[in-house]
Amino acid sequence: MKKVLILASYSCVTPLHGGQIRLSEIIKSYQAAGHAVQSLNLYSMMSVGRGSHDFNYPLDTPWRLWQGRSVPLIEDLTSGRYAAGDEEAYARLTRAVEGVPDVIQVEQPWLFPLVARWRREGVFPGATIVYSSHNVEAPLKLAILRQYGIPEAEQIAAEIDALERQACELADVVLAVSRSDCQVLGAWCRQPVVLAANGIAAWPRVERDMAAWRGRLPQQPFPLFVGSAHPPNISGFFEVFGESLGFLPPDTRLCVLGSVGAHLPENPRMQRWLPLNLSRLQVLGVVDEAGLAAVKNLAHVIVLPITEGGGSNIKTAEALYSGKHVLGTPVSFRGFDAYLGMPGVHVAEPGRPFREKLRELLQAPPLAPAAPDLELRQSLLWRHTLAPMVSAVDQHLQSRSNHVQ
Repeated sequence: MKKVLILASYSCVTPLHGGQIRLSEIIKSYQAAGHAVQSLNLYSMMSVGRGSHDFNYPLDTPWRLWQGRSVPLIEDLTSGRYAAGDEEAYARLTRAVEGVPDVIQVEQPWLFPLVARWRREGVFPGATIVYSSHNVEAPLKLAILRQYGIPEAEQIAAEIDALERQACELADVVLAVSRSDCQVLGAWCRQPVVLAANGIAAWPRVERDMAAWRGRLPQQPFPLFVGSAHPPNISGFFEVFGESLGFLPPDTRLCVLGSVGAHLPENPRMQRWLPLNLSRLQVLGVVDEAGLAAVKNLAHVIVLPITEGGGSNIKTAEALYSGKHVLGTPVSFRGFDAYLGMPGVHVAEPGRPFREKLRELLQAPPLAPAAPDLELRQSLLWRHTLAPMVSAVDQHLQSRSNHVQ
């Protein structure tokens, strides 16, 4: 049994968004392979469900400043500086590590400054370093900062780019979630990049839960959008659907699950046609796993209004697994090209093509997946998608052990 230390910028006690879900499943995968896992997480503790090894990134620390200025939307970047540069934080995080880890895995590049300092100072010198990339972060952050008019966007993106390159150089094993990301990261690495794609956990079909939700949902076939309040989810919604939901039939409602829903009615792009939009929008908010499963089981079409970002999207994997009609943009299927030929899977460009295809799918009969499609959907489960990660790490540990002998 090996000791695996995982560093992340969020808790996974109650996983909600994609990064938290992936972290939780990574932990389960290592544990299933017989390894002991400790997850050490640094973030602003304003949410519930903190774990015993979750540490607060204080709101009042000067480490949050970027070149002496307060810049929004870069807490992830500055948290790594804090972890490595604040002496009290560095000592506290280092003391929290239980024993001597055989593997140190960093989810996303943000906490690599901490690992780099450990290496410089000879702390945990024999550990295998794993960089678990969720996407190529610099261009995504650049797009978000530009969207919000942040003047330092290009400089910050350049710093993130340098951090990602450092992570690839320092790591013994580099993981990516899509083949396109493998190509980008591979140019910065001294070893092949391992594809450990995003996946999903199967959810049940519980008739009792579905019956409880039927009365709260539209009686007509409805499209479903599931997303967090991540800014690209909000901008993608309006890029795909525009300012008016008037293209939907009067008796149809677009249902929205997750924290993204609270940000849609108040968005300026929703205001011009607000009464009409509200008549065709049903915000369901954040629900528990049973509610999420029930609503997905009852939906007619799952929509993926994703227009930017790298990596691959867990919501796409969930949609493909659902057995429902799936409508997404070309960007939303990044990393899932093998599934594009399945019945019921549709790709449309944002704007009018997407809206017209959605109207068409709302009139289509429900899907009845064939046996080959069901088998292909099974390959989306986490136990399959993360198997290459465990295999690559175990092989590196064995190779290092043989070399020492």
